Amino acid sequence: MKKIILFLLVLIAFSCTKQTAPDKQQEEEINPFHTPYKQYVIQPYNMSIEEGNKFEKYLRTIGPFEWSDISVVYPKKLDDSFDNPNHTRFQAQKILNWQKKNCSYKETCDSIIIVIGYIHDDISIPLHGKSDWGIQGLGSIGKYQCLVSDFRIKNKNDLWKVTLHEIGHAYGLNHCPNNSCIMQDCKGKPNWKNKKWFCNHCDSIWNPAGLD
Repeated sequence: MKKIILFLLVLIAFSCTKQTAPDKQQEEEINPFHTPYKQYVIQPYNMSIEEGNKFEKYLRTIGPFEWSDISVVYPKKLDDSFDNPNHTRFQAQKILNWQKKNCSYKETCDSIIIVIGYIHDDISIPLHGKSDWGIQGLGSIGKYQCLVSDFRIKNKNDLWKVTLHEIGHAYGLNHCPNNSCIMQDCKGKPNWKNKKWFCNHCDSIWNPAGLD
């Protein structure tokens, strides 16, 4: 009798093991890196909805946005709690923390929503030994959230490059050593002159289906 019970327990355990494999495979198939179709939500800060819409139209003129959906949500007015101690800049990470909690995204097997915060004001983070280093943008790697400021962008034609760099982070890309890749680390001295797109490696992650 004990042998029969032991045999049944082994059979049940084996059956449960066999059933978990398809579930794991399905999870891998809906991983963001296997989902080429991306949607974008623009969260304007300290500006009118018209300015947010203008930014949306601007983004639609560059490569990846021509085949993606972009929408603009109602602008958010930042109060003093987002300031640096000297009240001269907004702290980028605090803005992103608010954005993560209040501008939710959804992920399905065929689409991903990435939230792009957009602001004219100066933003900063602790960097290069400084507690308040001015930056052009900040992206939460793999969290579908990023922030872009045009305050420090000298050539306004580079705005789309900064945006694409931060979206790359939001989608899961780290900095890249390739000098011509849009994901190269600026190291405090942004130079977008020869950067027009991702390198082949980063592009294979960003755009696994090879879409134009």
